[in-house]
Amino acid sequence: ERNPPFAITHISPEPIFHQTFINESYGWAYKVIDYIVFPMGFIFDDDFIYVSYGKNDKDGWIVKLNRTGLISSLRAVQSKVVGSSRWNKDTGHIERHSYTLSSG
Repeated sequence: ERNPPFAITHISPEPIFHQTFINESYGWAYKVIDYIVFPMGFIFDDDFIYVSYGKNDKDGWIVKLNRTGLISSLRAVQSKVVGSSRWNKDTGHIERHSYTLSSG
């Protein structure tokens, strides 16, 4: 959704990072079960979406995605935002008391 608290409307059927990110024969991931992935930002043009993300709280990666391919691969999901958000004028921050439940 365009406005907070941003319910999830679509999701990709596969992760959007390179296979070597989770390939245990690659070396660094040997016998690692948990992968911590967090988005840091993105930019886009007519053809591509560039996403920067962090890995395991220590590395930064950038992925270049075909914009048309990614958008056409997305699957609609139903989600419900539980909780609330409000602007705290004293602190100048948004207070979030919500999470999103998705299915699809």
